[in-house]
Amino acid sequence: MRSAYCPVCGGESAGRVEGGPESAEAAVCSDRCAAAFEALALLRTRESESEALEGRRREEWVTRRPHTRVLSELLLQRWRAGDWAVEPGRVLSRL
Repeated sequence: MRSAYCPVCGGESAGRVEGGPESAEAAVCSDRCAAAFEALALLRTRESESEALEGRRREEWVTRRPHTRVLSELLLQRWRAGDWAVEPGRVLSRL
């Protein structure tokens, strides 16, 4: 059996086994990563409902430009890289 890994930071989730958690959220490894997971989920919901983002994506597709990253992707990349300068709790408080 292999260990499960946190969907935010990528660290091994203590006491969890791959296939055991019912969802990605069940594999978060700390309170900070749980807050980050919640912030990312809220941001992704807002991004999926954004008409402005939909228009930008459509324009990028028509003009064959690469998609620019959305905020949730940028935050996840930074948190996975170990850059926690933008604390998840502060992001949540603003949403």
